[in-house]
Amino acid sequence: SLHVALPFFSGAAATTETTHTVQMLNRGEDGPFVKILQHLLRARGFALLADGIFGPITEHAVRRFQGSQGIAVDGIVGPATWTRLFITVRRGSKGEAVKAVQVRMNLRQAPPIGVDGVFGPRTEQAVREFQLDQGLDADGIVDDFWMLVDGGTITATGSDGMPGLAMQSAARRKVAKFPTTKQPRSTSGAS
Repeated sequence: SLHVALPFFSGAAATTETTHTVQMLNRGEDGPFVKILQHLLRARGFALLADGIFGPITEHAVRRFQGSQGIAVDGIVGPATWTRLFITVRRGSKGEAVKAVQVRMNLRQAPPIGVDGVFGPRTEQAVREFQLDQGLDADGIVDDFWMLVDGGTITATGSDGMPGLAMQSAARRKVAKFPTTKQPRSTSGAS
């Protein structure tokens, strides 16, 4: 697997680096992370179906997007592509970028939230819970791309109690390590 570790600094002083694994996607793959990619491409104006299948139409859209951003046009979605695709969303936001967040939250949220493109109270609560689980300030704002594409262990359960949204085994997933830009929550209680 490909691993890219980048240091994270905030202001003049270095902070503790927090590294996340980021889903690397290319043609032939399928699943919820492809669906997240497709919703983000749709949010950027590309006309494609968010079906979770990385086929020729998705690859063409990725290559066009990469070319428009001045990054390597290889059809592979890694940290550079994810970073440029990302759109900050918060309560009150609407559209395809919100659907991407909702798909991601449903990988860990039980019961699942609707994928309707409206960032309402249930989506905000799911985001806050996700942020708390990750040791971040729970502000309910999705303002860091890794929140959508973190390739860490995911437990998803369908409405029937059986595992849903089957994920590839960790050994087979292609991931890149990339640091978060959000500050970890202080656990000391000191200000």
